[in-house]
Amino acid sequence: MTEPDLAISNYKRGNKEMLEIGKALGACQMAQRTYGKQAEDIGALTKIYSKVLSHRSTSKIINGIRKWLLTSQVFPTPHDIENMIDSASCKKKFDPAVYKYITRLITTNPTSCTKDDYQYIEQYHKYIHDHNKAIDNRSREALKSLKLQNLDKNSQLNLLDEISNSYNARDALKHTHLSEEVQLALVYKIDDPGHASFALGYEHLSEKVQLALINKIDSWYAACALEYEHLSEKVQLALVDEIDFPVHVRNTLKYTHLSEKVKDLLKAKIKRGK
Repeated sequence: MTEPDLAISNYKRGNKEMLEIGKALGACQMAQRTYGKQAEDIGALTKIYSKVLSHRSTSKIINGIRKWLLTSQVFPTPHDIENMIDSASCKKKFDPAVYKYITRLITTNPTSCTKDDYQYIEQYHKYIHDHNKAIDNRSREALKSLKLQNLDKNSQLNLLDEISNSYNARDALKHTHLSEEVQLALVYKIDDPGHASFALGYEHLSEKVQLALINKIDSWYAACALEYEHLSEKVQLALVDEIDFPVHVRNTLKYTHLSEKVKDLLKAKIKRGK
């Protein structure tokens, strides 16, 4: 680990304090995924973190970094450390059970609620918002890293831990260099039928991945996906099997690229009144 450059003592912190922050960040670098951050970056990062967290004491910053090491696998941002400090100082303050109790009290007996009760609710909402925002930020960073073509399969799989929502998983599938195993892991994270149907439009996906996506869609989106001309007959038949409503079936008969076997199956569904 390269120690931070302490030629300049930043933001009312002495050389010793800057060194302690640098060592704590260095521990993160050695133990966590860094998304390209190199050892020589620690000196610059120490100054940046010290500036952004200038309202926090050195001891709180270091404790926040240590707590982050125990709860995450990726290198922290200053925002992450800020959240760690807040959660440490407000561990009992933001209890979901207390939040539910106060909200129920506000509904049933508002005259008994104090100013502190209302303030608690407001602060709890901010805490949840900031927490979700931090998760989304890490998800976007992981999405950017998946674009790198020099990552091996294990590195790609590790990044998936930070993909937090269906939309980002769908978006990641567009990268043509991802292995089939990584693609299937991304499909597992998709929980929106529209996202799954959209992803079927990516022509580079293998038939196995396409069939996994079909397990995520419903009748309407299965009918929509039949418009993709690159799908094999096997995949087309799997989509037809998902279509349940006559109006959805009729909408697909306009597609001229469907095989005769697929068209016959669609017509049979209409006759059966499915």
